[in-house]
Amino acid sequence: MPVNGKSGCVGCHDVHTGAPQEDACKTCHGDVAVDDIRMPSSAADYNGNGDVTEGIRQEYRLLRDALYAQIQAYAKNTVGTGITYNTDAYPYWFVDADGDDVADEKDGAAVAYTTWTPRLLKAAYNFNFFRKNPAPGPTTASMPSKSSMTASKTWVGMCPSTPDHRVRLGLFR
Repeated sequence: MPVNGKSGCVGCHDVHTGAPQEDACKTCHGDVAVDDIRMPSSAADYNGNGDVTEGIRQEYRLLRDALYAQIQAYAKNTVGTGITYNTDAYPYWFVDADGDDVADEKDGAAVAYTTWTPRLLKAAYNFNFFRKNPAPGPTTASMPSKSSMTASKTWVGMCPSTPDHRVRLGLFR
């Protein structure tokens, strides 16, 4: 259904920033908070918590946060160099040797993360994309489901907060 005379994403989201135009949301969803919006076509439980009524933004945020935890675990345990993310400081990814989620410093400046593996780089790129995306999240067509996670060949580990729900680095497209 076109919103503001435009079909697709740009009917509801700013064409340049991707930010939702909250007043436009009310056209279809009524007086509801943007965080609570969930389209009828997105009936799947994408994050595996069993709640198919929460807003799509929450589904996405839980997956994003689980991916970040897996990135940190993979960097520390597989690569051997801890990592942290800062959305406000380029290049966004920094060394975190002591695991306090604060960038290590050398000569008064944060130490950029440089010990990338292909898998870690892919996951970090995708995490950064979703972290900086101001929209509620990816379209439901691009959001991973539990079955797509099971079928994925990029297995790294399981998210400890949801033991039955596999979280794979780089799963997001």
